[in-house]
Amino acid sequence: MELCNYPCSHRVCVFDIEAIQIPIVYNRYGDHDPDGLLFVPLEEVEAVQSGKHPYKPLILRANAGDWVEVTLHNMLDELFGTGSQNRESIQQ
Repeated sequence: MELCNYPCSHRVCVFDIEAIQIPIVYNRYGDHDPDGLLFVPLEEVEAVQSGKHPYKPLILRANAGDWVEVTLHNMLDELFGTGSQNRESIQQ
């Protein structure tokens, strides 16, 4: 289904993003979230999970008039929401 009759002179920016769960350290004092959630470009997932690449805020860039296509891959833990401290009691 065609959404508009404008000429196709636009550029399509395609982003593959993966939602992952990883412990996030907030500062040098040890404040952290053991069940941190991140949105990471698909090509950087392995490096972020292994610690080779630091995690950073996700920024998607496109020019005015560009079309943006985002595909989100959900790789979250199936026990998400129970907290890492409760997982041990659930598994027992």
